[in-house]
Amino acid sequence: MQWDRTQELLADAGYFTEKNVTVLEQRNIEAYIPPDQQKHGATVEPAPRGRIPAGLPGKEVTIECLAVTVV
Repeated sequence: MQWDRTQELLADAGYFTEKNVTVLEQRNIEAYIPPDQQKHGATVEPAPRGRIPAGLPGKEVTIECLAVTVV
């Protein structure tokens, strides 16, 4: 059985380190790792309450991650 070489990697924010990113660049692997880490036990601000503003656009989703591509 022959395995194809890994070309892309999706990882949790805990794996976003300079060393990991450097190794992935050296191996020409495109990595999708969020750069921001939330500390364990950290509190998050509560969601806003009340009426939804009239001018608010439809449902939006924002995904932030780091893509490392070596040319």
